[in-house]
Amino acid sequence: MPAPKTIRLGAFEWGVMFNEITQECAEEFDNEPQNVLGFTDRRNLVMYIDKTLTPQVLKSTFLHELVHAMGDSFGLGFEDTENEGAVNKIANAFYNFIKQNPKAVEWLIKEE
Repeated sequence: MPAPKTIRLGAFEWGVMFNEITQECAEEFDNEPQNVLGFTDRRNLVMYIDKTLTPQVLKSTFLHELVHAMGDSFGLGFEDTENEGAVNKIANAFYNFIKQNPKAVEWLIKEE
């Protein structure tokens, strides 16, 4: 199944871009490209994820950026860098739940 190009969160449609993280992007975070796995552009409603990551890290990074996007879309308070630890924990918890409970996920998304 191909990776999503867009996601809907409430009234907002977010783009999802899988690219390599450039030096210019990394410099915005005062970091090196190899240390930036992804980021969320709240102004343009786009999540960027490094396409060179392993599949497991790529999906975990997608969920991390999704938590940021949810925070922005629903006013949950995950918009600043001070919350990176909490965002990581939530994203990892989601990833583990989804991977370890496929029947529960199937039940959740089933239309009734």
